[in-house]
Amino acid sequence: MVMLIPVQSLSTTANSLVSNLIGAGGVSHVMQLMGRIARMSFIIMVVCVAVLVVFPQAMLSVYTNEEALLIESVPSLYVIGGAMLIASVANIYFNGISGTGNTQAALILETVTLVIYTSYIFWIGYIVKAPVSVCFSTEVIYYALLLICSVIYLKKAKWQNKKI
Repeated sequence: MVMLIPVQSLSTTANSLVSNLIGAGGVSHVMQLMGRIARMSFIIMVVCVAVLVVFPQAMLSVYTNEEALLIESVPSLYVIGGAMLIASVANIYFNGISGTGNTQAALILETVTLVIYTSYIFWIGYIVKAPVSVCFSTEVIYYALLLICSVIYLKKAKWQNKKI
């Protein structure tokens, strides 16, 4: 969760800047703005994930000193790192939707994503009984779905004409 702090701050920034840009009549520049913020977020997250990959034991030792748990947690940490790379971009585009003023679309998108995410959690954890590191792939699924749905909405929906 600590890794999400810069992502969440940039996501909130995207929301505000998108709203401000639309209010200033710059609807045609919204996707370019979100692209720039997403790129910045991704670069920051690449640095964070690189530190995790290079020093996994040191990062995990913040939470426990038990050697066996540290060793067994490394694969999960790698999966979470991959998910955070996707999250760094997905959260920007998702919050950009709220910035357009169409919070109802954001709610629907989030609900659909969460239904699929929860179903996958149930399937992978309770039915397949996969190892913990595989169970953490739920985060990859969640952020990938959020990103795909957000980008499709922003490219295909008629949000440019939304009146606030």
